[in-house]
Amino acid sequence: MLGVRSRILQILELYQVSLSGFASKTPLTYHQVYAMVKQSQPVSSVLITSLLQHFEEVSPHWLNLGVGPMLKNYSTMNEIKEFEHALEKQNSQKNEVQGELVVLLTDINQKLLKEREQLLQVLQEQAAQLQQLSKQAKKASQAD
Repeated sequence: MLGVRSRILQILELYQVSLSGFASKTPLTYHQVYAMVKQSQPVSSVLITSLLQHFEEVSPHWLNLGVGPMLKNYSTMNEIKEFEHALEKQNSQKNEVQGELVVLLTDINQKLLKEREQLLQVLQEQAAQLQQLSKQAKKASQAD
């Protein structure tokens, strides 16, 4: 039943489910599932039944015999591929937007820092002028 093993792995890959993740949804232990799928222990009807119950779109004929389409409905497979493509495109666009936002925020931050420095310099100059005026006012009041 080597062919069934490879088809089980194809199903798990298509649905992006790990072997341990799938095993947790069966009445079998991870070690039993691993031995059936990755080693030479015969694939049990319990494993086949669990797989077909969990992945309802998988064709039992294809799983057992390797004949016909993997999924009962070709359009479902195409929909999955289209959905994956749309997700990849959205992720790509999201990454581009995030990159642009980082650049914009960095630019805004640099401008704010410059403005802060300029404002601080103006305030220091005004404080110095106030001190000077205060000294002059003291001298003028002492001279009177």
